[in-house]
Amino acid sequence: MEFKEFNQKSEELIEKIKSQNPLAIVRFGSSIREEDFIPEASDLDMIVISDHPISTENDLGFENFPNTSATVLRDFATANPFILNAINNGQIVYDPKRFLEGLVSLQERGLQIRPTENTFYQINQSIGNQLSSAMNRYFLEGQMDEKTKIALLRNLDSTIRGVSVMKILSQTGKITDGYTPTYSTLKEIAPDLASDLRKTRENLRHYQNVSAENRGRVNIGQKIASGTADDLGSLISDAEGIYLRELPQISSGIRTNDLIDHKQEILQQNSKAPLERTLAVRIDNGDSTHLILGTTKNQGYLFGLTDTNQEKPNFVSNDLFDSEQIKMVYQRQLGIFR
Repeated sequence: MEFKEFNQKSEELIEKIKSQNPLAIVRFGSSIREEDFIPEASDLDMIVISDHPISTENDLGFENFPNTSATVLRDFATANPFILNAINNGQIVYDPKRFLEGLVSLQERGLQIRPTENTFYQINQSIGNQLSSAMNRYFLEGQMDEKTKIALLRNLDSTIRGVSVMKILSQTGKITDGYTPTYSTLKEIAPDLASDLRKTRENLRHYQNVSAENRGRVNIGQKIASGTADDLGSLISDAEGIYLRELPQISSGIRTNDLIDHKQEILQQNSKAPLERTLAVRIDNGDSTHLILGTTKNQGYLFGLTDTNQEKPNFVSNDLFDSEQIKMVYQRQLGIFR
């Protein structure tokens, strides 16, 4: 879908939402700038503020998360990066009671909403979610279709953009929105990261040229070391490397590949069968920086790191003793990994 058609369908959706009397609507992200729009990859970023349920069925990739007037005010006051970005960088397309206009006016009159520790935490959590999703898609069984490949490349684009936003926020105190504003600012303060951001965006824009063959079963690093990695595996490894390089103060400093290798060494020392598949990965910025589900033929292991605020994070592992238990845990904990 080209930009003109996408924009028209977005406006039609907005009109349907308006008819349901929300409090306000604000658009933001790459779909509001034609130069940032990528057919088949860009989706509609929008916040609908309403104190009653709103129907938003669409084919534009828009997911309507509940945003009441109370939650938006709370998130604005506590410097939630998602809300601050939308209000300060987005397009207010519906605001009959001047709810959003009032928040903008407060800042124009001198109210400063400075980033907090929680602001950085939430951005970093988003980075971890995107990088985790890229890895999970890479480890999926079966042939990768074009839709999944685009989604994976979008995850990597969002990962590096998140790292870039964090870098800019830490140096300027401001949150940027979308590729072009972020790239322009980044060129001045971190040219190497700006180059990484540009390459990641070009990979998404030209997704047809990115190879998705020879995907990893256990460890992406092993494929790279043996020279059998496809483009996607190398790009995921590069993205995690950029994250660790640019944000060492809030990451464990440990690659997912190295953590899986550590588990393999422990299994070998205990004369146990090595992992044959990695089913799921979670990278976060909480008490656990990694949570990995790996399996052998009849057994699985849920392992990761805890106490990440310490100098040396603790490694923990839980054995899952049969395939049915593995399947049950994976299904129940799917939300953790996505």
